[in-house]
Amino acid sequence: RAGVVQIALKRLTTSAPRAVQVRALTVVSNVISDQSNLDSAAASGILPALSIMARDSSDDLVLQYLSITLQTLSRALRHLPTMVEEGLVACLFGVLERCCAGGAMAGSECASTVRMCLGGILLSLCKVDGLRESMVEKGTFEVATKLMASPENQVKSLALTIVALLSGPRDAWKDAAREAGCVPLVAHLVRSKHLMVRLEAASAVRALAPNVEN
Repeated sequence: RAGVVQIALKRLTTSAPRAVQVRALTVVSNVISDQSNLDSAAASGILPALSIMARDSSDDLVLQYLSITLQTLSRALRHLPTMVEEGLVACLFGVLERCCAGGAMAGSECASTVRMCLGGILLSLCKVDGLRESMVEKGTFEVATKLMASPENQVKSLALTIVALLSGPRDAWKDAAREAGCVPLVAHLVRSKHLMVRLEAASAVRALAPNVEN
C-alpha cells in the first residue's frame, strides 16, 4: 500500500491534468480509509503534498476530492497535530476563503462539499485540547464567520460548534471571537428555522458570555 501511495504522490501536482489529479487523490483516499495504512501514508510525505495542492490549486473539482481525502486522514486523531505542524491549517483556511461567500469559487457546485469536509476537519482540530490555543491564534474565528454565512445548515452547525468550543475556556478567546465578528452572526442564527442550528447557536451564546468568578 505504501508503494501505491508513493506512485500517487508523484501525480499530486497542480501541473498534472485534472483527471490525473482526481485519480491520484481517489487512490490515496481509498488507501488511507483503512486505518492500518494511515501511518505509512503519513510517513511517505502525503501531508506536505496535500498542503501544496490546497495552497496552489484553483480547480474546484480537484479541491473537492482533496477535501474528501483530508477528511479521511483527519479521522485518525493521532495525525491531527501533524496537520497543524505541517502548515496544512493555513492552506485549509485559504481554500475556505475561496469557497465561502465572497470567494472566487463560492458559487461552484463543488464548494458545498469543500465547506462541509473542511469545516468538519477544523472542528476535529478544535476538539483537541492541546491544539485549541494554536487554532485561535491562526484565525479560526475569522474562518468560522465565513462558514456561518454558508447556505448549508450542516456547515452553519459546524461553525457554531467551533465558536462554542474555542470561546468557552478563556475570556481572551471570547474577545477574539467578538473581534472576528462572531457575535452578530451567532445572534442571527439563534433565530434560524433549523432546529440543530438554533441549538448550536444557543450553545455558542452561552460560551461567548463572560466567565464569572465566584
